[in-house]
Formats: sequence, structure tokens, C-alpha cells
Amino acid sequence: MLHLFCKQCDKKVEAVPLDQPKADFIATCPHCGSLLSPHRVLTAGTEVNGFRVIREIGRGGMGIVYLAKQLDLDRDVALKVLSDEMASDSTFIDAFFREARGAAALNHPNIVQAIDAGISGDIHYFVMELIEGENLEVYTAGHGALPTPLALKCATSIADALTYAWDCKKLAHRDIKPENIIMKNNSEFKLADLGLVKDCREGAGNQDENLMATPAYAPPEVIRGEKDVPGFKSDMYSFGATLYQLFAGHAPFVHDDPMVVCEMQQENQPPPLIAVNPDLPPEISMLVDKLMEKDPGKRPASWGLVLHTLNEITYSWHVTTQAGNTEKPEETGNGKQKILIGAAALLAVLFLAELVLFFLLPEPQKKNPVKPVQKTVVQQPATPQSVSKPSSPPAQTPAPEVQPVTTVKTPPVQKTIVYTPPPQPEKDPLEEIEDDPGELKHWKKTIKPVLPDEPYDRWEALKDYLDENLYAPKEARKMFQDLEKKEKTDHIENLKRLNILRQKQNASLKLYQELEKAIETAPLWAGEVFTLEDIEAIRTKTGELKLKQEKLNAFRQQAAELRRQKSEKKQLQELTAMADADLLRIRNEALAIRSRNLQKMIRVYKEKYADLPDYESRAAKLAKLAEINKRISTPISEIIRLNQKHFKGQLLFPTHFPTYTFRNADENTLYFIEKNGRLSTGQKLHVSWIEENRLTVMEDLLYQNIPQLQELDSDTLVTIFLIAHCSDFSVKRYLAKYSWMPRRCRKDVLNLLEEITKTQK
Repeated sequence: MLHLFCKQCDKKVEAVPLDQPKADFIATCPHCGSLLSPHRVLTAGTEVNGFRVIREIGRGGMGIVYLAKQLDLDRDVALKVLSDEMASDSTFIDAFFREARGAAALNHPNIVQAIDAGISGDIHYFVMELIEGENLEVYTAGHGALPTPLALKCATSIADALTYAWDCKKLAHRDIKPENIIMKNNSEFKLADLGLVKDCREGAGNQDENLMATPAYAPPEVIRGEKDVPGFKSDMYSFGATLYQLFAGHAPFVHDDPMVVCEMQQENQPPPLIAVNPDLPPEISMLVDKLMEKDPGKRPASWGLVLHTLNEITYSWHVTTQAGNTEKPEETGNGKQKILIGAAALLAVLFLAELVLFFLLPEPQKKNPVKPVQKTVVQQPATPQSVSKPSSPPAQTPAPEVQPVTTVKTPPVQKTIVYTPPPQPEKDPLEEIEDDPGELKHWKKTIKPVLPDEPYDRWEALKDYLDENLYAPKEARKMFQDLEKKEKTDHIENLKRLNILRQKQNASLKLYQELEKAIETAPLWAGEVFTLEDIEAIRTKTGELKLKQEKLNAFRQQAAELRRQKSEKKQLQELTAMADADLLRIRNEALAIRSRNLQKMIRVYKEKYADLPDYESRAAKLAKLAEINKRISTPISEIIRLNQKHFKGQLLFPTHFPTYTFRNADENTLYFIEKNGRLSTGQKLHVSWIEENRLTVMEDLLYQNIPQLQELDSDTLVTIFLIAHCSDFSVKRYLAKYSWMPRRCRKDVLNLLEEITKTQK
């Protein structure tokens, strides 16, 4: 069942095709007779979850792209809506939202940024930043190859984006082609269409590998259906084919039959780029050939190397172009005059050079051969008389005078001196470049003051600036070169040093962490020392050592916790022993009849031992002791006074009543009321005598006044028996002999007596 839409009445119609495929099926609306379309066209003003549609700006196989307004931020965005025909298939829905997730995961200036994605009713939408420009497939089809500076900038921009996507997120694009590169204002390039992006991190989950790649840019391994090739290697081939089209104006392999193109991708080599466009730098042709190697293992080892090569090619081309421009004569009215002046200056320089050589070079040697110098012996000239005759005897011949031999010093042979000019320093190619005044002003006022302090961050900022500005001033390029020479060299040397230490046995976690930090600090520089496999091995080893260190730290913490618990247990035992001793002192104080410090001792005890685990039970014991102390400290006279109504007219102590009278001591005398209500003059007791004769009073009270005691309340009886016990009266024997006391009262008395006995023990 197809879900089609009427453009006229904007209604959804379900149509059943007969024997025609979906693409060729044409139906009419049953309501108005208009043609139906697989795409639902959103009218201007339609709001989709906070985005208001303005107009349609593009249409593809999966849906329609609209110009929309984001209402909350008041900005223009691109709203991509999946067609309902595609929305009925979960595969297309997954691909649609995979593009949104891929764009959201990549925050790079050369990648189209995602803003929002979701489902509003039955509309599947994806919102991205609005790029006003055209894709390079359209551009090359209408204009041919890009100008060399523009193509180089596009290559470095997209390579930088792919480097970021792989090195930071391990994401492979898998659909790199000119159609997916958008050019904005002939100066900015954006990589789009992340619908086939793949997460190559471990544990990211398997994705559908049966993707339909564009034949003109598909790597051979993808055409063969191989699945074990790293994603970035396949992206490199597609990137090389894309560069080929940017610099040549057409794809590497062109044929009407896509199957033939696929066979050519696997078996043939494209014509060298330098042969197609001789004006290109030969290095760019070599790089494209390297990227389009049939064997993935022969392609560059990392995106960082590709980006570095492109930066060097761009810079060399720029320097060469600038130098060539400075050598060209000006086609103005003063051009001939400048040429004549330059020629005269050149002749003057040559004349001065000839004079210098004339005075500095030695005198040329004569052509006649130099006779060898010999030692000469000087003698007197020979005369006839001096010649000895043979007939003359030797005795008569006078001895000739011996003349001294003189050695003539000859001057040394002068060697021919060849003039060698002193070594001249290499000319800095930057000196031949003239700064653009506007760009120099922009550099000094805007760019230079905000450069980061960290070397690598400064290097990256300068690299981005130089990539975007072909006419950057010499100062910026010199600063970039200095960072390349010093900071980069120092960083790479440090990485090599740490790597040597790492390869030794028992390398520490600190060393691995330092190495990993150095790699993360400058990933592009680290790519010149380590491969991706090396970096992954370092990260894995760091994780293992970190886990081992965490286990060791956990073990140490556990041991420290055990020591702490043991120490706390020991302290608790000591504190418990002190608490027991203090409780014993409080018990002894509580059993004293006239205790004065009991309440203070209880208060101090509670403050001191409130943190003990058994504090509640100890507090209960303290309350019991306070109760016992309160009862035994009650004066007997006070008990009798409060219960006089039960002892009216009775002689409380008939056995031991004193014979003397208590006159002039009314304040310490108990008076008893007769039954008729009159004050009894004979039934009076002195308080001091009661307190001095506690045992006697208790014996008479408990044995002689049993009927009156039975009328007292339980609390008063318990107090009387506790006072009797503390007065050395045998309460247990009494209770065993007499049974008049209520059961509950008897139980309370026995419990308190038991507590007193424990305290005394």
C-alpha cells in the first residue's frame, strides 16, 4: 500500500499500484483529480515542533528540504522532512536519524551542524544549519575544475573535518563525493550528508554494511563487499577521487554504465592528475595517486598525514605563486624605464664584482715553465796556472784554497689561490612576499591579540588562519614556521623519549599517563610518531595500569578501613570500660540515702557517653537508679505526713515510742487527728527521732500497722519497702512471711531489690 499526497487538497491517499514499480506509478486524487506525489509538501506557515516552514529549497530521494524559521532563536535553518513512503520502512528511518546523530556528534566548522531531530506527529524531521551555496558536483558540471587556490582550500578544509571526525570520534563518513560538499561564497566549504556515517569505536554495535556507494567514488574494497577494512582507509579513496574531480573537472573514471565504472575502480588506474591539468603542483598529483591506491594498506597511515601534506602543498604553491608574481614586469607606462634602470644596476653590480675579484685574486703565473731551483757552489774562476800538470810532482803543487759553500735561499713557490665566496645565508622566501595592507591590519588587530598561549593551540589557530587566508602576512607565517621548528620538534622528541621509556619493562602508570596526555595535547604531531594501532595500544595499556592501580588503591583503602575499624573498636572498648566504671560510681551514689551529686553525675555521664552503641540501655539504667535514689531519699516523716488520714488516732510505734514528750518543737512534730476530727495531743512524733531510729521505725511500721499499710497506694508502699531495705530491714523475709501486699506492688519491689543487689555486687 502506497501513501501518496495530493498537492491540491493536501490530503493523504492510499493507492495500490497495479504492475508498475513505485517510481513509475502515477495516480490521481479521488477528491479533486490532481496528480498524487509520494512527498507531502508542507505549506508555508506550517509549524513542526518550534520550526515554521517558509518555502521549499530542495528535494531528494528521501524527502524535501525546507527553509524554516526557528521560532525560539529567530534564525533561519534547513528543515529536512522524510517522505511518508520512506517513513514506512525502518531502514530508511534509521538512516535518516543516523545522519542527525552523526552531525550532532561532530562539532567542526567544515561539517554541517545539527540543531534538532525528532518526530512530530507522523512527520520525521531533521533540522540543520542553513548553508546558502551549491554543491561541488553542480559547480564542476557547469564550470569544470575549481581554481587551484580554491581547490586547495577545499581539500585542506575537508581533510581537516575528516581528521577531526576520525581522530576524535572514530566516525567514518562512507559517502564522500563532490555532491556532499557545499561551497559557500566561494570561500567556505561544508561536508554534508552523514546518512551513511559509521561509528568504528569498540562496542559501538554493528551497522548495515550493505550500503549503496556511488560508483564513481566507491573504493574497490567496498565494491568487493569486504567488511574488515578500517573505515578511514575507504574514506581516503573516496576523498582522492573527489580531489581528482575538483582539480581535473571530472571524475577519475567516466562511463555511462555504472557496472563498468565499478570494474574500472577495481582494475584500472586513472590518468595522472598532472597529465590532465599540467598547471597543478606535481605533489597534489602524487597525493591523489597515493589516496587512490587499490590496496588499502598502501594508502596514508592517518588523516593527520594527509592534512599535513595538503598544508605543505598549499603553502609551497602560495609561496611559488607570490614569487612568480613579483618577477613579472609591470605592463605600465613606466615599465620600460624600470627595466632599463634594473639593467643598469645589474651592470654596475657586475663591474664592482669584477674589480673585487681583480684585487683579491693573485697575479697569474707566467706561461714559461719554472726552472727547478738547485743549490749552487760558488768558486774562483779557473786559471791556467791553477791547473795542475800531470808531470808535476804533487809536493810542488800548491794546495788550492777552499772557498766556503754558500746556500742560496729560494722563495717558495706561490700556490694559485682560487677565490671562494663566503657562504651566503639561504634567502627566506617570505621576504619576497609583500604583505597585503588590509590583511596585515586584520592580523594585528583581530587575530594576533587572541592567539592561545599553549603552543599546540596557537599552532592550530595559526594553521586555520593560514588555511583560510592565502594572503596572510609574513609575521603570521614566520610565527607558524617557528612553532613548526621548535615546539613541534620538542614535542616529537618528547614523544620519542617517552616511547623509549615505555618499551622498557615495568613502565609506570605515571609514564603512560604522561604519554597519553602528550598524544592528546597534540594529536596531529603525535600522528607523525605513532600509528593509530600504537595509540590504541597505549590507551589500552594505560587503562589496564589504571585498573590495576585502582584495585591496589582499593586494597589499601580496605586495609586502612580495617585498621580504622580496629582502632575504633579498641577505643570503643576503652570507652565502654570507662562508662562501666562511671556507671558503678553513679550506682553507689544512687544508693546513698542523702545523695547530693547524683543528678550532676547523671548529666555528665549522658553528655560523655551519648555515642556508645548501648547508650539507650545505659540511659534506662540511669533512670532506674535515679528512681531508686529518689525513693530511698524520701524522709519517713514525709511519707507519714502525706498519709496521716490512714493513721488517724492510731499509735504508730507502740513498741518503741519514747517516754519523753516533745514540747517546744512544733515545727518538727507530727500531729495526728482523732476520729472525731480533734487534734490528738498524745499522738505526736518528733521527726528527728524517726530519722535517727529508721530500723526501729520500719519494724513498728511494717509489723504493727499492717491494716493501715493496706490502705496506702502502691507507689508509697514500694518507697517504704525500699527505705526499709536500705535501713537493713529484711524485706524479702517479710514478703515471704506476709502476703497482704498486692501482686503488682510485690513484683515492683522485688525488681528494684534485684537492681540494688546487682549494683551492690
